[in-house]
Amino acid sequence: MVSDRRPYDPTPPIDLAARTLPLTTIESPAWRVYPGTHDPSHFNKQDGRFNDPQQQYGVVYAAATEVGAFAERLLLAPGLFGGPTSLAAGGIPVSATALQTFSLAAITFVRPLACVDLRTPTGLVQIGAGPWLITAPHSVSKQWSRPIFLHPSAPEGIVWSSRAGQGVVSLGLHERAKPKITAQGLGPLIGQRKLLAEAIREFDVIIVPT
Repeated sequence: MVSDRRPYDPTPPIDLAARTLPLTTIESPAWRVYPGTHDPSHFNKQDGRFNDPQQQYGVVYAAATEVGAFAERLLLAPGLFGGPTSLAAGGIPVSATALQTFSLAAITFVRPLACVDLRTPTGLVQIGAGPWLITAPHSVSKQWSRPIFLHPSAPEGIVWSSRAGQGVVSLGLHERAKPKITAQGLGPLIGQRKLLAEAIREFDVIIVPT
């Protein structure tokens, strides 16, 4: 039974483990933009929206599309891009240096992964949260990572609608899914002409020299 909670309560409900999670299956491929000198399948234990505060398991962050991965990694820096409405202010600059530094990876799964679906108000209410969880500071959203990870249904990740808008679907894949995941680096973003064309068209990206 879902307990009564305030409209905005940043802490997970005490009965979360007894709730039925809004699970969905996610099929590959997914896409990741990452520092080119790193392992494309690196499970980050330190920084991210749904990382474990105790750093006992890592998370791979990805998106359902190539341009979504681009937006998640390069367009959501503080003060750079606050959501779809910020597009009205003009183009979003991305340096050619960043395009040389960051690479694209394709992530495939041995089988579809069971993920907690937070793309709808219903899914968020089901776990005792609201739309604020997707836009809150990471210090808030991280509090929800561990209770979800430890849920008896053992989800393999979390899926949500990115605050980048434009229909971008974001993924946080838990380290327990590592045996089922393969990541293939596809080279620096500067060489991904189709992806860059999509970023320019969908997000009004402007490539600047430095």
